[in-house]
Amino acid sequence: MKEVVGHGANAITLRQIRYLAATAQYGNFAEAARRLHISQPAVFSQIKQLEDLLGASLLVRYPRGIELTKAGEVFLEHARVALGELDNAVRAVTEAIKPVLAGEIPLGMPPSVGRALFVDLLGDVKARAPDAKLLLREAFSDDLWNLVVRGELAAAFIYDPKPAASLKIMPLYEEDLYLVGTPEVVGHLPDEIGREALDELELVLDNRCHSSRFLIEQSCTEEGIDVSSALEVDSVAMKREMILHRGYCSIVPYGLFHEEIQSGALHARHITPCLRRTVGLAIHRDASTVIESLLLPIIQSHIERVIRHKTLGWRLPQALDLLHGAATPKLSVAASNAKREGIRSVA
Repeated sequence: MKEVVGHGANAITLRQIRYLAATAQYGNFAEAARRLHISQPAVFSQIKQLEDLLGASLLVRYPRGIELTKAGEVFLEHARVALGELDNAVRAVTEAIKPVLAGEIPLGMPPSVGRALFVDLLGDVKARAPDAKLLLREAFSDDLWNLVVRGELAAAFIYDPKPAASLKIMPLYEEDLYLVGTPEVVGHLPDEIGREALDELELVLDNRCHSSRFLIEQSCTEEGIDVSSALEVDSVAMKREMILHRGYCSIVPYGLFHEEIQSGALHARHITPCLRRTVGLAIHRDASTVIESLLLPIIQSHIERVIRHKTLGWRLPQALDLLHGAATPKLSVAASNAKREGIRSVA
């Protein structure tokens, strides 16, 4: 859009004013042109047009520079105020339309993600955006996906999220599933176990309607292992009770019982071939601007910290490794053991 002050043929452009201000500031046409990244004749021509419109000489031209005339000083004094106010107006509009992290933000998390992230994430959001209020909805990944698709949640952490027209998917991290049980039940097992070891254990798993259960059953069936008789319990508290006090084991993300594993109350064993899932942030498109520009960077900083500390076995998804210039190679079992995030059982 052409910037003008006035009307019709007598219009004064903001370009003319800025060229005059630059020439006065730097003392000659050559330096003004260099700073403005245009040609010297263009600066000279615009100022000449301005003088013609005002009917007054604004500059005295010397072989080695210029000097403002009285008319030039008076005009530029007022013009600089106008330019400053215009810049203020542009900044005010930019600030007014900038996304603001404020109000209630309904965010969904599966239990394992919630235990690992929510408390720290809540504190960080409160510090950076005091007008925002995170509303946590804890549920299974499949249920959270439906809630985001329907627009009942602004965003949610989802395991292996499926695409949908109303969603934007941002991959966050990968994690493996672990066999978890008490020292009495799994303490004799090595750090790395094959899936055949699951045949000898009493398992408590998620309900069959959940994708995590489907992944476990399908992977075991491929190797001739039947886990269909596993006890079905969705409640994390009940699952914990069955593991700690009833001799059951479960196949879960390490972070779901991280505190119990670190305390020694439970042991974790890595399963090979691994049962791996990608966690992504599913964002409803109506909320994507605010979530992507303001909340997502906060979430990513927390995840990067967890990956750096190697406490939960999280790693960047392969797609993000490629973006960072470090593709994830296929590893032998021995190399894979060495590469894993430093997680070992509590012996």
